[in-house]
Amino acid sequence: MNLEKAREFYYFYTGKTSDVARQLSFAAIAIIWLFSKRDGVEFYIASDLLLSLKLVVLALVFDLLQYIIGSFLWGLCQRSYEKQGVGEEINFEVFKYINWPTICCFWLKVILLALSYVSLFIFLQGVVKGVL
Repeated sequence: MNLEKAREFYYFYTGKTSDVARQLSFAAIAIIWLFSKRDGVEFYIASDLLLSLKLVVLALVFDLLQYIIGSFLWGLCQRSYEKQGVGEEINFEVFKYINWPTICCFWLKVILLALSYVSLFIFLQGVVKGVL
């Protein structure tokens, strides 16, 4: 094992986690939509589902922020060295904390999504108890 291989695993699993988190976010929104009520042209979301909806929307916001912030920081880094005349194949040092904002967004996204599903499962448990 070496650092390059470890990074490959890290990138693979964080990328997959982001993909799955995005799919689960949209699935949660679909479930919330199914349990919403319509009264003519009025649309109501049960108050028990509002927390779950807010959390899942925040998870999607942090998903987007992760990529926006990463693009900005790495673009800034790349442009800075490009202006200094660093060649394409030259290795250079980068600020060791450059990935921290995107890592924070990644973990916030995952945590918010998990909390959203806890809230959603609590709601669904009440629905199932009411049916049985």
